[in-house]
Amino acid sequence: MSTGQLPLNVFGNSYPRKPGRIVLNFASITKDFGNDTFTLDLDEGWTAGLDIEAKDVIGLMQEGLYVSEENAKMHENYIEWSNNNPDRVLRCYRYYTLTHPKWSGKLLVQSNDTNIVSGFRLEHLSADRVYHAFSTVKSGDNTRKVYWYDPPPKGPKINVLLDGEPLPGL
Repeated sequence: MSTGQLPLNVFGNSYPRKPGRIVLNFASITKDFGNDTFTLDLDEGWTAGLDIEAKDVIGLMQEGLYVSEENAKMHENYIEWSNNNPDRVLRCYRYYTLTHPKWSGKLLVQSNDTNIVSGFRLEHLSADRVYHAFSTVKSGDNTRKVYWYDPPPKGPKINVLLDGEPLPGL
């Protein structure tokens, strides 16, 4: 390594590693994305929240986030039921623990129909089902937002680390 050159990060690139977090929210029913009328339908479908801790957010944004059954630690996954929500409906929750050499994460899938939750598979996650996403990086003692996505037409798409690039993958 010559003087002035940055060390390679986990992705083999020479920019400084930025650890951080990527959060993606998915919905199975997407017909009204971006409209003021969009609501989450937990009676007929599911929602999922994917929360990833990455060793290198920039590298992950460039390479893309790909999640599959191979990432699931099956012995750590579980389900719960609760009616502790505003409408007092019995809701089923399915929790996943996910691992990858470059990131780790948690996934929560929920629906009012237990059969929908039990039939959920990780391959049901896709970029066209994302209704909100953001990413943060750690900067000293602070956490800074570096990526923000809400579906068009109402939402902005902001990527301050890689201008104009969406997060590829899924």
